[in-house]
Amino acid sequence: MNATNVQLQIAEQGQITDRYNAAITNLGSPSIEVRLGGIYALQRLMQDSPRDQPTVIAVLCAFVRDQTALTVATASSHPAPPTDIQATLTVIVSRNTAHDGTTTVVDFDRAQLANSQLYRADLARADLAGANLAGANLTGADLTGADLTGADLAGADLTGADLNGAALHGADLKHANLDLATVEANLVGADLTHATLVGATLADAEAATANLTGAIMTSAHLAGADLYRALKGLPRTPSSRFTASCPGPWP
Repeated sequence: MNATNVQLQIAEQGQITDRYNAAITNLGSPSIEVRLGGIYALQRLMQDSPRDQPTVIAVLCAFVRDQTALTVATASSHPAPPTDIQATLTVIVSRNTAHDGTTTVVDFDRAQLANSQLYRADLARADLAGANLAGANLTGADLTGADLTGADLAGADLTGADLNGAALHGADLKHANLDLATVEANLVGADLTHATLVGATLADAEAATANLTGAIMTSAHLAGADLYRALKGLPRTPSSRFTASCPGPWP
């Protein structure tokens, strides 16, 4: 009986390996239809073999980075990522994170993902340093502990997103929508020009040198946030209004 079980396990693992190799081959195809087949084959593989999920995620992240490496994407010039890239993003961010293990890292370092659809995406602890997410839909996304250092989030929709513990040092958040978001994060040097943070939680945020010119922070929760220097000297105009849920002294 034991010998039979061992043989079955060996055969099953051989099938997994064959499926993996075939899917990887398809990712390199010049045909988008074949590439999509490879992407969804890898999705099915990590569902059938959870222990292989970290490897599959690493491969799919590399595919996104490589395919977008030469793209100069901006929110205005690219209405959306190519179909295969968006499909890959959806597979990655909708995975069963219980199968991640300790080695899984969603690595989109410097990837060009302008205008991508990442609604309610699970990007906790993801590497998004230097990534272009201009105009991206990140509504309700989990970005806790994510590295967004120097990321381009201009015009991105982060409504209700969780950025607790995220690194946003030097990030571009001009015109971004952070309404109701939790932004207990490192915002040192971040550009929040004309961003909206209505009802956002910035408690204990580090944002002393952030640019808040024209930011709308009505009903924002700022208890413990280091914002004094960022707010000092801002004109009291409708385009730069804020009310805090904690006492001053404000400049």
